[in-house]
Amino acid sequence: MHNSSVADLMSSPVLTVRPNDSAREVAGAMRDAGVNSVVVTDAECRPTGILTATDYVRITSDAVDPRETSVERYTATDIVTTQPTDPAATAAEMMMSHGIKHLPVVDSDDQVVGIVTTTDLTEYLASKNKS
Repeated sequence: MHNSSVADLMSSPVLTVRPNDSAREVAGAMRDAGVNSVVVTDAECRPTGILTATDYVRITSDAVDPRETSVERYTATDIVTTQPTDPAATAAEMMMSHGIKHLPVVDSDDQVVGIVTTTDLTEYLASKNKS
């Protein structure tokens, strides 16, 4: 992974949503796309937060109506990002040091272009070990 970049292992395109989208709509989009997270973005597609399947546990435990609740209420806004040209090992270190499983990838204009997850890292490492 020393010579690999984030672009080599990121998933793209990434599912993005807006803060005012309903939790129910976003849950359906996540299910349909087969993903465990979405990046919440502003009008310029810049990340403002991330929402994961774990956040839906909070929504359920809070007994809120997902049709009446926007994702903004449950979005983690202290996100960390990386760029496609960053070394893959650096992205892995960032994820470990911040205790995160989802790392949005942004371009030089800070627009979301992908995401790196622990699953992406595992799949990438497994494919490199087969070579």
